[in-house]
Amino acid sequence: MSSSITLTAATRQNLLSLQDTANLLSTTQSRLSTGKKVNTALDNPTNFFTAQSLSARSSDISSLLDGISNGVQAIQAASQGITSITKLLETAKSTASQALADKTGGSSGISGGATEQAAKVTATSTLASLGTTGATGETTFDFSGPTKDASLEITLGGTKSTIRIDSATLASSGTDLSKVTSDQLLTAINGQIANNSALAGKVSAGTSPDGRITFATTTTGASASLTVAGSANSTMDIGYGKSTTTPTSATVTANAALAVATDFSTGSASLVVSDGNTSVQVQLDKNSATDELGGTLGASASRADVAKAINKQLKDSGSTATVELSSTNSLVFKSADVGPDAQISVIGGIDTTGGNGAAGIGFSTFTASTPAAGTAATNSTTSTPSAAVAAQTPTVGTAAVKGAVASTATVPPTSTLGAGQSTTFSVTDAVANKTINITINKDSLDANGAALGTTGITDDKIQEAVQRQLTAAGSGIVATLSGGTSGALKFENAAVGAGSDPVLTTQGNNLTDQIGLFSAPSKTVAGTIAANTDLTGGKSATFTVTDGTTPKTITIDAAKLDASGTAIGTNPNQQSLVEAINNQLSGSKYSAFIDSSNKLTFVGANDTTAAPQITAASDTIGLGLGTANTLTATNAATTPSASTAAKVVAGGTAAAASLTLTTTADTFTVGDGTTTANISISSASLDKSGTVLGTAGTTQAKVVEAIQRQLDSAGVNVTAAYNNNKLEFTSKGVGTSGTVTLTPGTDAAGLSIGAAGVANPAQTATGVPAGSIDLSGGKSSAFAISDGSTSKNVSISSTSLDKAGNAIGNAATQDKVAEAIQVQLDTAGVKATVSFQADKLQVTSNAVGTGAAAPTLTATSDTAGLGLGTTTTASSTPAAGGGTAATGVTASGTEATDGSSKASIVGTEQTVTKDFSGTKDASFTLKLGTGPLKLITLNNTNLGSSAATSQTAIAKAINDQINADTGLAGKVEASYVNSKLVISTKSSGSDQKLTIQAAQVTTGGTTGVDIGFGVSGSGATSQTASGTDVGGSKGTSSVRSALAQQFNLILEKITQQAQDSGYNGVNLLFRNSNSAADNTLHIAFNEKNTSALDIKGVKFDAAGLGLDAVEGGFQSDTDINAAIEQLSNATTQLRTQSSTFGANLSIVQNRQDFSKNLINILDTGAANLVNADLNEEAANSQALSTRNSIATSALSLANQAQQGILQLLR
Repeated sequence: MSSSITLTAATRQNLLSLQDTANLLSTTQSRLSTGKKVNTALDNPTNFFTAQSLSARSSDISSLLDGISNGVQAIQAASQGITSITKLLETAKSTASQALADKTGGSSGISGGATEQAAKVTATSTLASLGTTGATGETTFDFSGPTKDASLEITLGGTKSTIRIDSATLASSGTDLSKVTSDQLLTAINGQIANNSALAGKVSAGTSPDGRITFATTTTGASASLTVAGSANSTMDIGYGKSTTTPTSATVTANAALAVATDFSTGSASLVVSDGNTSVQVQLDKNSATDELGGTLGASASRADVAKAINKQLKDSGSTATVELSSTNSLVFKSADVGPDAQISVIGGIDTTGGNGAAGIGFSTFTASTPAAGTAATNSTTSTPSAAVAAQTPTVGTAAVKGAVASTATVPPTSTLGAGQSTTFSVTDAVANKTINITINKDSLDANGAALGTTGITDDKIQEAVQRQLTAAGSGIVATLSGGTSGALKFENAAVGAGSDPVLTTQGNNLTDQIGLFSAPSKTVAGTIAANTDLTGGKSATFTVTDGTTPKTITIDAAKLDASGTAIGTNPNQQSLVEAINNQLSGSKYSAFIDSSNKLTFVGANDTTAAPQITAASDTIGLGLGTANTLTATNAATTPSASTAAKVVAGGTAAAASLTLTTTADTFTVGDGTTTANISISSASLDKSGTVLGTAGTTQAKVVEAIQRQLDSAGVNVTAAYNNNKLEFTSKGVGTSGTVTLTPGTDAAGLSIGAAGVANPAQTATGVPAGSIDLSGGKSSAFAISDGSTSKNVSISSTSLDKAGNAIGNAATQDKVAEAIQVQLDTAGVKATVSFQADKLQVTSNAVGTGAAAPTLTATSDTAGLGLGTTTTASSTPAAGGGTAATGVTASGTEATDGSSKASIVGTEQTVTKDFSGTKDASFTLKLGTGPLKLITLNNTNLGSSAATSQTAIAKAINDQINADTGLAGKVEASYVNSKLVISTKSSGSDQKLTIQAAQVTTGGTTGVDIGFGVSGSGATSQTASGTDVGGSKGTSSVRSALAQQFNLILEKITQQAQDSGYNGVNLLFRNSNSAADNTLHIAFNEKNTSALDIKGVKFDAAGLGLDAVEGGFQSDTDINAAIEQLSNATTQLRTQSSTFGANLSIVQNRQDFSKNLINILDTGAANLVNADLNEEAANSQALSTRNSIATSALSLANQAQQGILQLLR
């Protein structure tokens, strides 16, 4: 039964209306509850997403407001800090002014003066004024290029050292050489100081508060003296000047000019050029390239092309040296570096070019010696042909007989099995219908499961191993020895029967018989193999194994694989070595093993295989495949048997036997690598007994005594001597501990030192240790080594590298030199080995055996003395680089003082000697305080009648008379300071007073001599001097001392105030470094950071403001005025910075207000797009509720009407 509900049209209409009203009411109530008329993108996509974008930007800017607010607070904190620091400065200035106003003093008991001070020099200019300052405020310097040099000469206590500050020393730090910062520059300077034995731990570099480089000694007191100047090499000023003349390159000029055309048709030329870092062997022949476009010198080369070819080889080899033509068409080699330290050396080699007579390309001619070839290489392997395989004796199986087969070759009663040695054969079991492969070697197991081993293996043990493998394979065949306990191997079925006889196969299918159980196969025996083979350092062997028709090439090195597929490594044992060989022999007719005598043995597969032939062998690991060809230098290398001392011979003209000296000193310096002595030889110099040398007839021996006296006094470990009328200086130490440096100066007396100049440069020599080759002073050797197919031009010098990559140095052992040569050969792929045998350089080819190629050695230069030849001429002129050191800055330390002083009168004369010949007189009167006058007599009675009386003699004559007077003895002394006569009291204080009056006798033919106090009767006046008390003329002021302590305390508070003026981790008033980047405040104004403000911080602690703590207790008005000036400058800095911060604060606050207002605008705009009108929605809600009620009533009435009609129908 089915039923249905039928609605009238009116009812349906009322229901639909009621449903619409309910939906509208739901929407209105949703708007009223959220306050928005657009709640989702479905409501209004455009308004929804636009409002969302505006809200997102508002949120981003809101997040930036925190940073802006922090910025405002940080600036305000800094401004407040400046205000506080300014008040402290005013207090400090008031304190200093009070000290200046104080004029008290006397017996306060407070010590004046100062503590002893170090020597400290400060650059004349700030780094910022000398370098390039970028947008960040950071100062940088451009050191790109070899001529950019800021090297400094530092003289400490009379010893001069040069520290290199250039691209070479800065490159190691990995910095951008075009933008070296001030901090990197300072680090490089201190690094160079630390590497200098004369300066390390004695001098340090820093920066002053205003950014100047400073140097200070670690020692204090008057003995500390320091001078810093831009060196003669310097082209850049970092505050201490630079070379006062433009530094020039070092050059080497050929003495002979190039011909218009140099003939290279059959000749060649070679040179070794060193720039101090890289040594290049230049080889010139007709095929030498002149450019990158394929140009060559050809048979006839122009002057320009010769220079181009040399420059190309220098550049390609990494040298910075260049060559050009002089005005006279000679080759001139130039260093890229400039200044006296610039290095360039050229050593001529073999020159067989034509077109210029005997001069060639103008340099020295080297004559190479002919190396001696050793015994020709031969094979060292021995071969044994094979013997026929023994016949087999079969036994046919029947119903009553067991089928069997037996070899007729007797198994050796006792065998030895080497690494890789084995016999492999097969037995076919017809009963089981299978073939069993049997292998017998040292690892095969006997009946008890024990390996056979290598020695003492009996025939019954071999039989057990065969039987064990048959049984393991599931065969019933029984292996026995034909004689019971000895004989040949026999294989027998387990049971009788016909048609099932065993079959023994010993040939073919890779079967071998290296042990000789069935035959005697062919063999080739090589050398004895050690328990382990050394394959380090790329050692290897290569050889070919062949039967005369089919070759198999074998290579043994650390990468080859053993039977397990593992690399054999650098120290393989015999087993691994043989496995690596057999892996490569796989598929050939041969295999290898090492026999009981440890001999490497190659064996054929069977009796029909020819004996293996070993050919084309190269062997550096000692497989014994053959001997090699050798080549040995004719002469022994120059190698001292005992360590030698360093020796330098003066470069001037030979000295006369008797020398004439004058009062003008000849000067030069001699050093031992640590200490330097400034030698001065004149007529006033003293010999070893303390006697003056005098003027005429001075012997060489006396000159040597005077030099040695000064060397010993300075602590220089060098001995002086004349040899063949030339001064020689020899180190007392030997080997690497022996060093001598001679720097010429002046030589008017002809001591043989010679005057300083390009032709007579400074010389340095180092001792050579026993067994070492001397490579100092640019000594080198150049030669080519070929293995018959590949050639390498080898260059050996102090900068050559060993296998570890280290320079072999100025004194290298023969082994190190050989190692450096080997490194170059291996890199080039030359198959040869180098060593020294009986002090002679020997080249051994890696190839061994008959027919192996012989090595060749062609030398082009040998100043290192490797025994390769001799240089017969030296046809070039060196010229040192030019440059003159800047004047620089000098400072000395001071002794601790209490502020008091002695009475001291300084004469005005500075003449080194005085003429007291005849009746000349220089007497004067001396009075101490209120004591009596003392006549100091100075004439020929106590000075002699020398026309050149020294200052020392004059001072001694004065002091002798002072000490003889009871009123003056111990109270007054005479001395010369800076060549001026000084008379002073030994005590300090205002009670010390001296009066001096010239009192020469000037009558009766006597002439007055002025020693600094004038001449009596010639306008000389009385001279008076008084000492001072502690703290100065009036003593120390306790008031000033107390105020100085207050002043220093205020400076500490200024630093603390600056350090405490930060906000939220940002301090615009203090940083630890000198870089402005360390406290720069970055404030972003928009969400993309395209609008921002960087506020640079400052360093406003006491040091940053240029305020120095008081060290003298404010006892000097000068010190106080200097402090007040510093305070005024600091106040100016604070006011300027306060103005800057104020402007920055105004900008940030303005942007802060703007951002707040923009956020309101964005939020309002978003709200207008999505917010609902609550009044409108409330009205709508009321109306819809009413409509809903009416619709419900109407529906009810419609339903009642229908019910009435139904009632009537019933």
